[in-house]
Amino acid sequence: MQTVNAACLNEAHIIANQVDSTLRRIEATTALIADNLDHDAAMPSAEQQTRINRELHALAQDFPESSGYFVFDAQGALLYGSDVSDAQISIADRAYVMDSQQTPDSSLRSSETLAGQISGQPVMMAYRALLDTAGEFRGLIVAPVNLTYFSKLFSEIRVGEQGIISLRRSDDSRLVVRWPIVAAYINRPAIHTPPYQRIMAGERRGIIRYLGSVDGIDRIFAFHQIDGFPFYVLVGRAVEEQFRVWRNSAMIATALTLSALLLTGIFLVRIRQGEAVLRQSEQRFRDLALTLGDWIWEVDQDGRYTYVSSPVRLQTRFLKRSGHVCCQSLSA
Repeated sequence: MQTVNAACLNEAHIIANQVDSTLRRIEATTALIADNLDHDAAMPSAEQQTRINRELHALAQDFPESSGYFVFDAQGALLYGSDVSDAQISIADRAYVMDSQQTPDSSLRSSETLAGQISGQPVMMAYRALLDTAGEFRGLIVAPVNLTYFSKLFSEIRVGEQGIISLRRSDDSRLVVRWPIVAAYINRPAIHTPPYQRIMAGERRGIIRYLGSVDGIDRIFAFHQIDGFPFYVLVGRAVEEQFRVWRNSAMIATALTLSALLLTGIFLVRIRQGEAVLRQSEQRFRDLALTLGDWIWEVDQDGRYTYVSSPVRLQTRFLKRSGHVCCQSLSA
């Protein structure tokens, strides 16, 4: 149990650090982009677009967790992008755009899980509002988080065939990404689950065991909230699956122990039976010697007498009383 608990906690910690690193890099990079854009300028020239596109492309290099960086105007039309092939993209109908238009906020925020307009793959939009000097909304900087990258990362962690790894929002418990992938549960909240209840109670990380509400599987879960961002990681291992090897080993050890005890018992019974047969044989020998009346004796390899029959003992005592020396050795 301690080993399974420790494994879940370590894995949750590693994944939380990976997600935290991704979000912090996006936070720093989008802040840098915002600082270098002229929010009060009119439509950029072709030369400006080319230069900024090139800079965004350079920022997106060697960053598999993100699908790039894009800048949209206040109506959701693309101004700049790390991938110039996406020039016709519009995000005007996206909920996070309309939310930013109504309540502008220059801090880094994140959308629900969405299907990418070009790739069709699941993404989560990390975005930052662009505000002019008067505080008016002028557009968005958007960095799509590649959730396929994270599901692949989760799949490489060996939590067993019935294990689960997921990333959820800590503000409303909605599912962001999960392994194994279950598309029907994406963006679905889980406000009544024990990990979320404990996070709401103020806990940052911990271990808890409970039955899955969907499949009824008994699992040990580690939860780890990501500091500074509204997300937490869950790593769950199925109890039956994790303890199967240990239980098989324990059963084999128990069977071997019982077999050894059984063989020992049989051996002791055989010894007692042999002793009983030996005693019966000795008694029959003594009875026979007494009944025959003949001189019967036995000696060991050193010539010492180990047994003499009653007639021999009687005759020896008689000869001693009569003074016959020849029987001294026998009487001794």
